[in-house]
Amino acid sequence: KTGEILSMAQYPGFDPNRFNKEPIGSLKTMSVANIIEPGSTFKVFTLAAAINSDILKPDDMIDCRPYKVGPKTIKDSHGHEDFLSVEQIMQVSSNTGAARIGVMVGLDGMYDFITALGFGKSTNLGLSGEVNGLLAEKDEIIPLELATISFGQGIGTTPLQLAAAFCAIANGGTLMKPYIVKKVSDSEGRTVSENVPTAIRKVMPREKAQMVIDMMKTVVTEDGTATRANVHGCEVAGKTGTSQKLSRNRESLRLSRITGEPARKYYTSVFGGFFPADDAEVMILVVIDEPSKGKYYGGEVAAPVFRQIALELGQMTGVCAKASGELAEAGL
Repeated sequence: KTGEILSMAQYPGFDPNRFNKEPIGSLKTMSVANIIEPGSTFKVFTLAAAINSDILKPDDMIDCRPYKVGPKTIKDSHGHEDFLSVEQIMQVSSNTGAARIGVMVGLDGMYDFITALGFGKSTNLGLSGEVNGLLAEKDEIIPLELATISFGQGIGTTPLQLAAAFCAIANGGTLMKPYIVKKVSDSEGRTVSENVPTAIRKVMPREKAQMVIDMMKTVVTEDGTATRANVHGCEVAGKTGTSQKLSRNRESLRLSRITGEPARKYYTSVFGGFFPADDAEVMILVVIDEPSKGKYYGGEVAAPVFRQIALELGQMTGVCAKASGELAEAGL
C-alpha cells in the first residue's frame, strides 16, 4: 500500500574490506542493476490487461493448443486440456494461452498497460546503477514479439520493477513509488528530508484488480504451479516464472562443441507473491539466478524461499497470526 521497501537482500555478497578483489558483478545492487526475463510472472500483467480492457473475463475459454505466429509455433512444455479458462491459464501457466490473450489485447493495449505499470523505465529509487530494463519501442515490436512478451520472453525487467508492478495489482490497481529511505535527520534530530507514500498513477479499477488477485490465488492451490508457496492460515496470491538465459545457453552449447562435454542449460527462476491476498500488507519477490541443484522451475526453487520468508514475517509483524502459529509449531 505504501511502496516502502522493507528489505532488499542478495547472495552471495562481498567482503567490503577487499572489494577491489571481488568480481565486479558482486558489487552491484542486483535488484535495480540486473535485468531478468520475468518469464511466466509476466502473465499476471497480460491477463490483467485483458481484464482491464473488458476483452475477457476469468471464466472465458481460450484455445491453448500449439499456436503459430509468423514462422514460429508456440507450445507449452506441459500437458493440459486443449481449451482452458483465463483463470486456468494463470493457474497452470500456459504460454500458448497467454500468447493468444496478448494478441487479442493487441500491441497498443499491451504496450500502454505495461508501460503504465512502470516497465521500461527506471523507478528512480536513488540507488546507484539502476537501469531502465529492456522494452523495445512500440513501433519496433513485430507480432511474434508481442506473443512472446505476453508470457515474459523478449522483455527485460529489474526485480524492483517487477515487484512494484505486483504491488500495483495487490494495491487495487494503484502503482506506488518505491522508496527505501524513510527519513534523514541531522545531528540535532531535525528532519532533513522524508519520503512518504506516493501514488504514481491508477492503472486499473480496484474491482478488476481483484479479479486478477482471485486468479493469482489459484496458483498456490494444489492444482497450481506454486503449491510450495502456500502459507497455511494466510491466503497468498502469486505467480511463478522460469526463463532460459539464452546468451548463456548459446555459450554453453559452443563450449560443448569444443570440449565434447554435455551442454548445461541456465535458467532464472522467480516467484512473486503477496499476502494476505485480499488486503495485502507485504509483497515478496524471490529471484534465483542460475539454480544449480538440478531443479529450476520457479515453483520448485523460488516458491519455497518465499514461504520461509513469509512465515518469518508473519511471526515478526503479526500480519498473519495463524502463520505465526505454524512457524512456532515448526520450531522456527
